[in-house]
Order: sequence, then structure tokens, then C-alpha cells
Amino acid sequence: MNRAGQTLLSVLAAIIRSRGVAIMILAFVGFFGYSSVEYNGKFQLGDWRQHLRADAAGYYIYLPGLFHHGMRAAEVPDSLVTIAGEGFLLDREHDRIITKYTYGTALLQLPFYLAAECITGWGRTNGWSMTHRAAIEFGAIVYWTAGLALLASALSMLWPASRSVKLLVLIAVAFGTHTFYYAFRSPAYSHVYSFFLVSLALYAIARLAQAGPRPVWGFVFAFACCLLVLIRPQDLIAAIALGLILFMRIPDARHWRMLYISIAIAAVILAIPQLMY
Repeated sequence: MNRAGQTLLSVLAAIIRSRGVAIMILAFVGFFGYSSVEYNGKFQLGDWRQHLRADAAGYYIYLPGLFHHGMRAAEVPDSLVTIAGEGFLLDREHDRIITKYTYGTALLQLPFYLAAECITGWGRTNGWSMTHRAAIEFGAIVYWTAGLALLASALSMLWPASRSVKLLVLIAVAFGTHTFYYAFRSPAYSHVYSFFLVSLALYAIARLAQAGPRPVWGFVFAFACCLLVLIRPQDLIAAIALGLILFMRIPDARHWRMLYISIAIAAVILAIPQLMY
């Protein structure tokens, strides 16, 4: 077979492999997404076992609070605060919804919240319906799966190993740590989103190390790290560790000027909505 024929076969093989991987990922998301919605749907709002309460409600309130109430307390019943495990408070005197948590988790939940609004009809519910809860539950599985996929790609580029080793690492991270619990059982908490952002930052490092400093991947890295810190300020430790990994891969100081600018831009973009609140 000539070179052109061999090239065509290799391209076809790559397409088949990529389709197979895509089908596996979709099946993975479908199975665990359906299972999460089915399991968590057993618990009603007000039940201590349902996930959208306490800290989770404090993160989530930005979405119904903004789109349904303009972050005003006037139309929010006191009973919702109790049902939500007092994850947020109502300041009746100043007509404000008060939460001590930042909006970072809600920002990542936003696409799935909007999908729920489209399904139920915009403004027809208070944002706490079963459909909204199911959307958040399914979304957490999507972020968990995306985090695993990004982690696998990053590890393949940064620390090449056999397929069996990669598979064992993924299984250990997926089911041997708390990531599965927070994706499946506590999907409205911040942890699974932090995991996704760490994986995204690692993937950006891998792309930067492989193809050289690129503004796009530099900004992706900066945005992921800044959002990681916004969601949980103590994750500054993780952001610093990621920065050290990047420095070890790209030690040339000339390339870091671009990264500093990207971090400053990402930090300002993410800080403005929080400061407005």
C-alpha cells in the first residue's frame, strides 16, 4: 500500500477511535446523570437529605435570586430560608438577599439553570423546582466527567504512561476520592466545580508546555485559577501549586509576562460581579 493509502487508513482509525471515546463519554454521562437525578429526586425540599440546602443553597441563591428577584428580599418567603437550611438570609430592612458565599459556583451552574428555565418556562417557577434541581444534578455529572477527561488528556501529555496506568489513575480519582460523592450526592456544593477547574488548569499547562506559550491557553489557565480562588479562597494553595507546575514546564521568564497580564484581566473580570453584589 502506498503512503497516501496508509495516511488515509490512519486518519480513518483516528476518527473511529475518537467516535468510540465520544460514545463512551456520552454513555458515562448518561448513566450517572440519570442515576443522580433518579436518586436525588427521592428527597423533597426541606428534607435534610436533599442536596440544595445549607452551603449549597448559599451558592445557588445567586441564580434564582438574580433572575427572579433581582437579589431583593421582598418577594422571597421566610419559609424558603428554613427549607434551604439557612444557606442564605433575608435582610428585610434593606431589601436584600444576603449570602456569605461567592458567585463562582453559580456561574458554572448557570448553563444548566438556564436550561431548566427553558424547560419550565421563564419565570413560571421560583427557581427551586424539581426540574431546576435535576438540571444542577445532571450538570455536576457533566463537570465531573469533563474534569476526568481533561485530567486524562493532561496526564497523557505531561507524564506519558501506559493505558493501564492511565485507566487506574482515572478510576482512583473518579471513585477512590470524594469527587464521586460530590458529583453524585452533593452536586450543588462547590467541590466538583473546583475539581473541574483544577483539571482545566492542568490541561492548559499541558497545551502550553506542548505547543509553547499561547495567549489563548495562558488565559484559560489564568481564568481557571482565578475562578478556583473565587469559588473557595483557600484554594489559593491549589492555584499556587498549579503555577509552580507551569513554571517547571515553562521556566523562561520572558513567557510569563503574557501570563501575568492574563491573570490580571481574568481577576478583574471575575471580581467585578462580586464587588457589584
